[in-house]
Amino acid sequence: MLVVGAGSSGVQIADELQRAGRDVYLSVGPHDRPPRGYLGRDFCWWLGVLGEWDAEVMRPGKEHVTIVVSGARGGHTVDFRCLAH
Repeated sequence: MLVVGAGSSGVQIADELQRAGRDVYLSVGPHDRPPRGYLGRDFCWWLGVLGEWDAEVMRPGKEHVTIVVSGARGGHTVDFRCLAH
């Protein structure tokens, strides 16, 4: 199976297909993959503290910052390294 797009939906679909026993290829474009949390705070909290929510223009290279959170199995961060393994 080929899943195109590595946002939350695409990665969750790839994860579920893989758990169902399918061979899965995930097509990933350029984007940043920050950690979900840092120093006990959620990534979204840090975006607010750093003023990123108020930015009028996105900085080049920061247009596709994605944290892949799955709603499956109680919600968790999907790690590409775990998917690849």
